[in-house]
Amino acid sequence: MIKSSWILVVTADVDADIEADWNEWYDRTHAPDALACPGVRNCTRLVAEDPARLHGLDPREGETGRAYVAIYEVDGPHVQSTREFMAMRGWDRFAGKVRSSTRCYRVRGQKFPPE
Repeated sequence: MIKSSWILVVTADVDADIEADWNEWYDRTHAPDALACPGVRNCTRLVAEDPARLHGLDPREGETGRAYVAIYEVDGPHVQSTREFMAMRGWDRFAGKVRSSTRCYRVRGQKFPPE
């Protein structure tokens, strides 16, 4: 259940040849660094089980990379402008093997089903 009024959604297509190393780096370094930023409250990571791409309709022939989504609960869009967030943003040594997008959304507040 989302408790914040804002979420930051990061989608990433990750090449198969770096996926294991990228996941280790994300879990041990990137996510903890993000959570240490002012206004970042929580992180949930999701992965497509089959080879898939978020940035494009289907994987190309022979492509085995997977699509990932990270949902960060944040205090608002301003979180992305903090010095700490700007310093940790990016894909480090994986930059050429990860294609991503980031967008901040305001939670509308409606719960389904209603309580």
